[in-house]
Amino acid sequence: MEKWMTVYPANYDRAGGSLPTKKLRRARFFGQASLPPPPTPLKAQNHDNPTNRSVSSHLKTDRPCVPHENRTMTKPQDLTTFKEQLLASPTVQDILAEHCPEGKDAAIARFRSGDDGQFWDLIQNEMDLGSGDFETSLMAAAPDDDVFEIEIFSLGPVFWIRANEFDDIGFFGNRQDALAYAEDFFESAIQELADREEEE
Repeated sequence: MEKWMTVYPANYDRAGGSLPTKKLRRARFFGQASLPPPPTPLKAQNHDNPTNRSVSSHLKTDRPCVPHENRTMTKPQDLTTFKEQLLASPTVQDILAEHCPEGKDAAIARFRSGDDGQFWDLIQNEMDLGSGDFETSLMAAAPDDDVFEIEIFSLGPVFWIRANEFDDIGFFGNRQDALAYAEDFFESAIQELADREEEE
């Protein structure tokens, strides 16, 4: 049976009999009236809560994020910055003893006097030939679900970063600085690999 009902606005006080500010409207309906429920209020997100998750699946709010401008780290320095430390290194002195006919002491004195072209050639050669010591490595994501390794090497007091398809990055005075710079430089690839592993 067709019926009619009066739908009162929310500001109409039926008990007090006060009239609404806008005209009452009448709605036609069949059977039981059904009004749409009020919209559910949005829940405020607590960004300080480490368990909070963003709507975007690729955003990981449970990982600490330090803005780049607030990070403090040592940038790569020119190899010549480490001349004195290299000349004092037992590892480097062994290289000089092997390759310098006049002996390591005479070679060190010559290199310190400014005639150091041979010295830098020797050091760069040792690095290029992979004579440095392996320190540590990081794994990162490569295209086609592949991975690549980011390695930290050292030769005496000098450290540098090596990764396939990239030029070597250096130089640093300690392992911690080299590792921190590698994590920052390859951040997106390292993060992508972590995301892949979480999805598995």
